[in-house]
Amino acid sequence: MKDTYARQATLDALVDDVNQSVGLDSRYEFRFHPTRKWRFDVAWPKVKVALEVEGGAWQYGRHNRAASFLKDMEKYNEAAAMGWVVLRCPWEWVEGGQIKKQLVEAIRGRKMKTCGDCVHYGMSEIFVNVAKCKLKDKTTLANKKACSKFKGQSAECPTLPLEEE
Repeated sequence: MKDTYARQATLDALVDDVNQSVGLDSRYEFRFHPTRKWRFDVAWPKVKVALEVEGGAWQYGRHNRAASFLKDMEKYNEAAAMGWVVLRCPWEWVEGGQIKKQLVEAIRGRKMKTCGDCVHYGMSEIFVNVAKCKLKDKTTLANKKACSKFKGQSAECPTLPLEEE
């Protein structure tokens, strides 16, 4: 078994590199579900992209046992139903860097443009301040809808509704 500290340092370096490439911050052990205790290994909550590093791919570990495998399926299916993109990989892909390109592409595919006063994302759950928006092309705003966290306000919600800490 590889040194836990060395693996964590490798993961940290990969995540830092991805964060710099996409201009967003990530969170470790991110609890994404409001009632279940499920967590993602690493998540980019603003764009609902997560990374799960699956251990024991070549041995009979926790993720390979039938009961745990089924629990993981339930977790990943619920995450998908909530709008999350979950990328799964073995440690070898973290150590070799193969997962970086897919992470960056997934995050960039969900993040669209920024004008300074608001952020435009390719997801209906994220909102923008249309009144202050400086982008000439506001076509990305066509699918905006009322923000559930700010009931009674217009669809021009001034903040991004993020998950609770």
